[in-house]
Amino acid sequence: VRGLEGDLLVFLPGAGEIRRAMDACAEIAKAHDAVVVALHGDLPPAEQDKAVRAEGKRKIILSTNIAETSLTLPRVTAVVDSGQARVATYSPWSGLPRLTTARISRASAEQRAGRAGRVREGTCVRLYTKGEFLGFHAHDVPEIRRADFAAPLLLLRCFAPRDLVYFET
Repeated sequence: VRGLEGDLLVFLPGAGEIRRAMDACAEIAKAHDAVVVALHGDLPPAEQDKAVRAEGKRKIILSTNIAETSLTLPRVTAVVDSGQARVATYSPWSGLPRLTTARISRASAEQRAGRAGRVREGTCVRLYTKGEFLGFHAHDVPEIRRADFAAPLLLLRCFAPRDLVYFET
């Protein structure tokens, strides 16, 4: 974002999108004396520290929703929000967990926008319309409503006393 000082934080759904965006942004970053860094949960701690650590050059931080609430990036003054995230779900057809790309909630969108103004005034560019935003769920669906807990419950039942009480929903 031109005219703004500080770092740029871009929210993308997953590591694959981050790798592709890093390649696409490399020349632009070089032309503007900036560095492109990734931030997601599969990175080793040393790589994650590159995104968090203050450096002399301006940074373009390409991140998953890990940067939504778990840390503060004080030099970020601009956010670009794709409006998407990877969500763990359960597939009843295969019986396996899977990751899907889904729209974020309005609460997540507001949290992401707030990353730009943590220390001083900032800007958020959303890559979706106001109408789409208003159509987002108000809050994220809790994982307990998306995941399959049959395996851990069966395991508990195997090792639990016979008088174990459990509830069905």
